[in-house]
Amino acid sequence: MSTDVPISVSVSVSPLLSVRNGARAVEFYKKAFDAVEVYRVEDPGGAVVSRLSVDGAEFSAAGQFE
Repeated sequence: MSTDVPISVSVSVSPLLSVRNGARAVEFYKKAFDAVEVYRVEDPGGAVVSRLSVDGAEFSAAGQFE
């Protein structure tokens, strides 16, 4: 009798968009695609990194750092 335990592996790919004016881009995705912001990190200078979801498909958008 085998004592091996089956292992389930799930793999996914999530795109990261590098955009100008990250905050404005995030607002566009929310309005245009009904995206939901899953989380957001913003620095005092206004740079934004955000994870968004559109019908369960997640992607990230990050403002270009200057």
